[in-house]
Amino acid sequence: MRKIILTITLALTSTGAWCDFTCPQGTDAACLDSGDNVCPASARCVDSGAVCFEEYICEADDGYVCESMYDELADQNQGLVNEFNTLASKHNDLLNHKSENERCVISAATLDEAKQCVQ
Repeated sequence: MRKIILTITLALTSTGAWCDFTCPQGTDAACLDSGDNVCPASARCVDSGAVCFEEYICEADDGYVCESMYDELADQNQGLVNEFNTLASKHNDLLNHKSENERCVISAATLDEAKQCVQ
């Protein structure tokens, strides 16, 4: 008889019949794996690699930047700086060439010499 009672007790506890799980009204249950995080809808979730910069550094609503996003934007910024420097250098070269042409034309004694300056 004791064996039957023990078997029934083990069967009930192993199936979870003794456990009553409920959620507050208006919420849903969730099963989480080890290491999972839960963030409320009113907050921002960031992973463990996120870097917190000074609050409100850009806009009133922006205070957190993930390090990977920051690195990506920094790389894009450096690419734009390099592109700007290349264009600025080409612009300066064109200005120098134009100035040389102007000086050549001004100092030309004949029309043929002036034509040679701009060819």
